Amino acid sequence: MNKLFYFFRLSRAEQKGFFVLLVLIGLMTFSPIVWNLIHTSPSVSYQLHIFEDDKTVQSYTEIEKQESLDPGSTYYSSKATPLNAVTYFEFDPNQLKAEGWEKLGFKAYQIRMILNYTAKGGKFYKKEDLRKIYAIKEADYQRIEAYIRIPRTPSADHNSTAETSAPYPKMYQNTVKTAVIDINTADTTAWMSLKGIGPSFARRIVRFRDALGGFYSIQQINEVYGMDAERYKTIESSLGVVSTDIRQLELNTLTAAELARHPYINYKQATAIANYRREHGNYKNINDLKAVLLLDEEFLRKLEPYLKF
Repeated sequence: MNKLFYFFRLSRAEQKGFFVLLVLIGLMTFSPIVWNLIHTSPSVSYQLHIFEDDKTVQSYTEIEKQESLDPGSTYYSSKATPLNAVTYFEFDPNQLKAEGWEKLGFKAYQIRMILNYTAKGGKFYKKEDLRKIYAIKEADYQRIEAYIRIPRTPSADHNSTAETSAPYPKMYQNTVKTAVIDINTADTTAWMSLKGIGPSFARRIVRFRDALGGFYSIQQINEVYGMDAERYKTIESSLGVVSTDIRQLELNTLTAAELARHPYINYKQATAIANYRREHGNYKNINDLKAVLLLDEEFLRKLEPYLKF
């Protein structure tokens, strides 16, 4: 050890500090081992009691601390504490109140989402429609499926086609099916009722719609960032354009910066539109825009419903 100190040229004080450091390292290394040897945690035993009949499932869990009354003996209490009770009964999801959903074992946030859906005009036409509620997990649906009773009405065939006319050129008019939601008025709660649409995605759809000024076709949902073909196919039959109140752009008065705020118009295109208007006068119709070099046919087709001359 002296050779080590001599090699590193440690002073007397530094040598003492070295020994103190060794002692501290030893204490930190071995103290947990010593603690585990002299201290033992009491063990906990679990018993599960399940009582089940055709209508009610009640789960009871008994957790008892193991106490040593005599060496080698164990005491277990026979008292069970009920944690949850789920009652099953036949119900119509269109009429069921919050208390009923709670008896079926649904949580507060699930009940809130279901009731928001029905309060806004949403309707369940068949059992499988409950799967469209984002908050209802597949396991929840499976356990209540046998108890769902939805009266059949003439309106149950919600796939019937209803023609609606739009104040746009024929190429933009849609044959709209009676849908679960109107994509131009649905709020985030309505969007979240669709399978595969969560809170963040619902907000993204609404923000995109507000930036556009409204949708004129359900196919525009495909343009929302993150929307893939599989997700769109899942929700397509539940979408429709009922309200056609599109917010249009005052093409002859807006500046380039204001035009560029629209999702379909980039800054170069907006600048070209404003410059051409300044040099040649106001635009009278869509054909005038074809003279602007940066605007192709596909761009004009998408943008036309949003233009006001």
